[in-house]
Amino acid sequence: MASNSVYSLTVAYWPDNDVKTANDCVSGVCVNGNWTYAYDDFNRLSAASTPSVGYSYDYDRFGNRWHQNVTAGTGYSVQLTLSNSNQITTAGLPLRRGGQRPEGQRQLLYL
Repeated sequence: MASNSVYSLTVAYWPDNDVKTANDCVSGVCVNGNWTYAYDDFNRLSAASTPSVGYSYDYDRFGNRWHQNVTAGTGYSVQLTLSNSNQITTAGLPLRRGGQRPEGQRQLLYL
């Protein structure tokens, strides 16, 4: 950001205080889009979208977010697998015994 840039984040909420929309802008230009969110009957995120990309989300029986599906535009799909111990086992997400991440390894997964 240039030194004279102004960052703004505007958030609107549903009556139950879930985030309804989020507008992320720099100097009036909303480069990250104007996000709109929807939730299921269990108050879990079920959809997120901008004018250019959309996602839907699925959950397993334990309430873990299981899939991130692209519903519009081009985005990142995430399909997780979970063990009987309710731990993520998807390749690329290394865990030690007990479920901890190996020392010194950092990997961000945005769901």
